[in-house]
Amino acid sequence: MLRSLTLVAGKDLRVELRSKVALNQILPFALVVLFLFAFALDPDRGTLKAATPGLFWVTVLLTLLLAVGRSSS
Repeated sequence: MLRSLTLVAGKDLRVELRSKVALNQILPFALVVLFLFAFALDPDRGTLKAATPGLFWVTVLLTLLLAVGRSSS
């Protein structure tokens, strides 16, 4: 069973590397979300610095949801 799992995972990774969806869709999405969050907050550097870790993890979560949605379709 483990061998089957590694074969399927390897095949999926090769397909992803050939299609470059992660670089062409998911990475720009993450950058745009971080950029918009920076504009949504007060331009005060202290506020942005305090909220950055939370914004980073929200961006990671949204990006992972996009990636998982893409892999399940």
